[in-house]
Amino acid sequence: MIIAAKNTEFAMNLVNTGSYGARVAMLVEELCVGDFNGNGQVEVEDVLALVGAYGSSGSTYDLDGDNQIGVNDLLLLLDAFGDCP
Repeated sequence: MIIAAKNTEFAMNLVNTGSYGARVAMLVEELCVGDFNGNGQVEVEDVLALVGAYGSSGSTYDLDGDNQIGVNDLLLLLDAFGDCP
């Protein structure tokens, strides 16, 4: 099982050397935006983590994808505040 957060890419090579076909199944689940600690809720701990990274660039806390941790990321986080869907 591979668990990955946003902006993570994985590559896989499959080689079938037998006479039977191969089947690959992949389950993709959307992670809860802003739930940095993975507890199923966006809460104060997550807000504090983002605020601690405020002004930096290129991290998990970049919710809007602009490579900067700023006010838009904080607003997205506050919009998601509460239990994850």
